[in-house]
Amino acid sequence: MYNTQDTIVAISSGSLPGVRHLLRLSGEEAINAVGTLVDTDLDFSHRCVVRCLVNIDGMQIDAVIYIFPHRNSYTGDLLVELSVFCSLATAQSILENLISEKVRLASPGEFTARAYLNGKIDLSGAEAVAEIVSSSNKFQLEAAQKLLEGKLSRIVAQIGEELIGLMSLLEAELDFCEEETLFITPEQASLKIDAILKSLKSLIDGSIRYETMIALPSVGFVGVPNSGKSSLLNALSGDNRSIVSSQIATTRDILTAQISLADSDCVMFDCAGLSVGNVVDILDGIAQQAAIEAINSATLAIFCISVDSLDFLEDMRILSLLRVQNILYVATKCDKLKPSDLSQKISLMNEMLPGPVLVTSSKNGIGLESLRENINDILVSRGLKLGGDEQLAVNKRHKLATIYAVECAQNARKELLDANNELASIYLRDAYETLANLDQDKSVDEQMLERIFSDFCIGK
Repeated sequence: MYNTQDTIVAISSGSLPGVRHLLRLSGEEAINAVGTLVDTDLDFSHRCVVRCLVNIDGMQIDAVIYIFPHRNSYTGDLLVELSVFCSLATAQSILENLISEKVRLASPGEFTARAYLNGKIDLSGAEAVAEIVSSSNKFQLEAAQKLLEGKLSRIVAQIGEELIGLMSLLEAELDFCEEETLFITPEQASLKIDAILKSLKSLIDGSIRYETMIALPSVGFVGVPNSGKSSLLNALSGDNRSIVSSQIATTRDILTAQISLADSDCVMFDCAGLSVGNVVDILDGIAQQAAIEAINSATLAIFCISVDSLDFLEDMRILSLLRVQNILYVATKCDKLKPSDLSQKISLMNEMLPGPVLVTSSKNGIGLESLRENINDILVSRGLKLGGDEQLAVNKRHKLATIYAVECAQNARKELLDANNELASIYLRDAYETLANLDQDKSVDEQMLERIFSDFCIGK
């Protein structure tokens, strides 16, 4: 497990190229380690910001040092952050020079693990850090932020108070069973359990599952060969991911590009052009089958139809193969026709297709922004925005604990119907302890902590 006595270091800004990088150190040797590379004396007795030069590989690099003393830092230990204006390669060189016998490279999630072990955040808050880092759209980010702010803790605490209140009444009934005083009737107890069950089920149903954040929504481009789908993907991604050629079947592999939209990231992919009953060779047949399977598994299909086609019979045959739920119909290569001819073609497409047609041109950028907005709106409408203010992010551990608490409450309700207050109270106590352990470490062993923090990035 983690040795909290060590001083640890990592590049906290990630591995993306850039002109500014952040190196983070936590532990007693943090000041001394940074002090060997800078031209300024450092004081760790109070929080401060220091501008300095870092001496590395014969160069002097502009930097800013942020010093956070004990108890005032993210980890609860002495924390030093070194912000350097340099390439990633130079930042990695600085990292290597900071590592010594007294300073080691941090493990994934070790900074957040220290924050948890030092009582700076609870366990669900620690998990929220990972969820914020991995969020792929603003709704997931907002849900994860609610978790970090303690929304789950507050909801669980409220349910816990209700459980404790009901247990105390049931146990009072057991302690004073010979007295005439009635602390709670079975009917009243059942109503209280029903309210608790409603809160627990709402916690499950109204939340985003963290595991669903990992996979980005997929957007596939589909159409006959030379329908303009490859050019469209290139134009949207700003990169030549797909080969563009007038020769048929130039795309055989499934090519992908990650795209950032207004509210979400997604993975767009281009695959072989489809042609019913017109397979060029064995490789083309395999490519077409892979394309159909990929498109039908996608979150959204972009059905591309070139406006310079003589007719749309083959396009309609391809459309009949699609089983994907969400389809956007896009007219491509619109720069190739005169406005009057284009208007006629678009009218014909709108009559044939089950949805409105977006007019685009990869060559001059016509309709690309509108296409982006439509893709974004469809992805959002599919459930990325799940519930406004009450929405928060839960992971598998949270959900399993909540499901078990529901089972315990249901069992308690059954025992109450049989007038068995003692067993009902035991079930309710089990539910309470299960929920309490979402934020507390009473039953969280080292293996559990390792599983929780193993999915974190290094430096977080």
